[in-house]
Amino acid sequence: MTQVADLAGRVRRRLGRELVRAGRRLTGPPAAPSAPAPGPAAAPGTIDLELYARDADPDRAAAIRSGAFGHGYLVRTGTEVVLPGFLGDWRRQQVGPLHLHLAPRTQVTVAGPADPGQADTVVVLGQPVDVDHGSTDVAAIAGRLRRTLARSGPDALVREAAYLAGRWTLLALGGDSRSPVLTVLPDAMASRPVFYRADVDGLTLASSEILVALAHDLPPSRAEAEAVAHGQLLRTGVVHSPGTLTAVEEVLPLVPNCLLRASLGPDGVPGRVRHERFWPFEQRAEETDLGEVAGAFADRMREHLRLLGELGPLWWSLTGGLDSRVTLAHSSPSVLTGTFTYLNPRDLQRSPEVADDLFVPNRLAAGLGVPHRVLRWRQAADGTVFDRLHRATYPLRRASHGAAHAMWADLPGDIVQVQSNGGEIGTTNTRARTDEPISPSALAALWLGPMARDVPGFAPIFADWAEHAQFRDDRLLGYDRHDLFYWEHRMGRWGHRKFLDGDLGHRLMLPFNDRRLLEIMHRSPIEQRVGKELYARVLDGRPDLDADR
Repeated sequence: MTQVADLAGRVRRRLGRELVRAGRRLTGPPAAPSAPAPGPAAAPGTIDLELYARDADPDRAAAIRSGAFGHGYLVRTGTEVVLPGFLGDWRRQQVGPLHLHLAPRTQVTVAGPADPGQADTVVVLGQPVDVDHGSTDVAAIAGRLRRTLARSGPDALVREAAYLAGRWTLLALGGDSRSPVLTVLPDAMASRPVFYRADVDGLTLASSEILVALAHDLPPSRAEAEAVAHGQLLRTGVVHSPGTLTAVEEVLPLVPNCLLRASLGPDGVPGRVRHERFWPFEQRAEETDLGEVAGAFADRMREHLRLLGELGPLWWSLTGGLDSRVTLAHSSPSVLTGTFTYLNPRDLQRSPEVADDLFVPNRLAAGLGVPHRVLRWRQAADGTVFDRLHRATYPLRRASHGAAHAMWADLPGDIVQVQSNGGEIGTTNTRARTDEPISPSALAALWLGPMARDVPGFAPIFADWAEHAQFRDDRLLGYDRHDLFYWEHRMGRWGHRKFLDGDLGHRLMLPFNDRRLLEIMHRSPIEQRVGKELYARVLDGRPDLDADR
């Protein structure tokens, strides 16, 4: 015990010494792009607006504008805002009190009322997939949701929209058109994220906190940078932002399974903006018959993938792991166009076992008679199109971009990438499970590991997040808090950045981004879910997808 205490003490002292240096290093100015020529250096802790300068070459300018922020958006009520540089060339559209700024590839669908005196308007950003009704027709989906809103109100709309798969963000205006109530709802994983900020002049919503910062000239968040710096001292690998902290001051995230509500005045200025949990709707029901769960899972997954095939050529991100093989097991040969696996050459040098994640997918794809590509991680050269669009998307703390660059450069732009993240929401990710009550220190440990419990400052961060997300046992209605924390915090704070890697060059869809499918998976007892018995049942019937054959 003395050795453990000494170790903890040394870690805390090191954290104290390194905190300021690490935080400052992470919030320093980004490297300026090689093209166009940079102007004066950005002041420490600010976003360099030269990153958004319009390129002199029309073709390069169009490619940078198309890629930056993927299928991004910014929505403003009240006093309008201006985005800098080439972001100011994004499409503009007004829907009642909503001023929309839309990236070139962002889908928007509006269903409005026949009576101009009523709000009753639904705006869908992205591509929902209606597995219940077998439809990818966004206009039909939006029209049905608008009728539900007009007939039964916003709560009924939320309940109906919550079971749409696909990737989308929904904005609904209900009530009187002069003072409507705005409801903002994300898809199951908030895979097209919502960051928001309310001020005395209006409400801003965006797919990235950077867009909010650019619209309002906001500074980076030192608290977020310091928390991430702490985390990087505790473990290697990716450390995502904790709690409600974002890279920008005054900007908050919309948590999966939660929504925003705001009453807008005649000038579009909101009253109180409320962040509310809406799911679970009902107490969790348990089903011990694995065959029942597997049958419902297969029916739902198979139909979802059939519908995704209507959107374009499907290319699977395939590994030797379970999640991608299970989704592939439910695909039809008619919709499966290709597979790919990306490789970081440095990982191969450090761990020869990484080769298994190349050879297994290659062998599986060959057995299915579909192409398989290996995408090599690599950095984009300074000043190239990808370098510029990626720096514009991540101007404060540049994300690792080897995989994103490989997908952008080596995959066709018209494909639909099938990414199997999210399966662990239903089959468990957290291995160190305890019966202790929900507490800020317990949530910090779920974020980063046991040592995070003792780091000063982490507990208040997760106390704020638990209050923000109403993350307490009486609101979780029997669902396992370890799995919901993974869903709402891990996927909510890290997942969308993973998905953006694909969005920069094409469309990406998520078979597990389906609330009804996740509910089916959560019917199984915890022992079956930890043992991934559902996956084993699926793959027992597909020897051609056996990784060890």
